[in-house]
Amino acid sequence: MAPCISLFSRALKMGAKQNSVQARITKAMCHTVESASEENEKLNDENERLRLRNYELKRELEEVYRKLWETEIERG
Repeated sequence: MAPCISLFSRALKMGAKQNSVQARITKAMCHTVESASEENEKLNDENERLRLRNYELKRELEEVYRKLWETEIERG
């Protein structure tokens, strides 16, 4: 009877260790996902900022071309 209890006790300890390892892995994965989510949000914000800046520069370039065109017409 004692070997059976000992085996059962060892199985419970192994299960507890496995659960502990799984809990640590899950916690690490959640932290990784949270960090990745935060990084993704930062990148999305940066992308939006750059998209707006690109739009501004495009408008400025169009204005420069318009003025250049007007100057060429006046000269011509």
